[in-house]
Amino acid sequence: MANGETPNPVLGVQVPPPLINKMKAFSKITGFINEVKVELGKVSWSTRQELIGSTTVVITFTALMALFIFIVDTVLAKILSIIFKT
Repeated sequence: MANGETPNPVLGVQVPPPLINKMKAFSKITGFINEVKVELGKVSWSTRQELIGSTTVVITFTALMALFIFIVDTVLAKILSIIFKT
């Protein structure tokens, strides 16, 4: 083997090192994608009803908190305007 070339066991030909490095990189990428698919198969996905229920709770809680903050802000603004008489 000349110039650091290694034989390819499948093809039986000499493959230059840069090409081998590219093949290794490609196999790492495909391996990663396959692992992601396996892990996504293990995920416990919510049902449509659970998703709708959770979304409703979040939107309701956010609206109530916005209303609460608005009321507190208004009351404190009135108190400060009375204190400073502006």
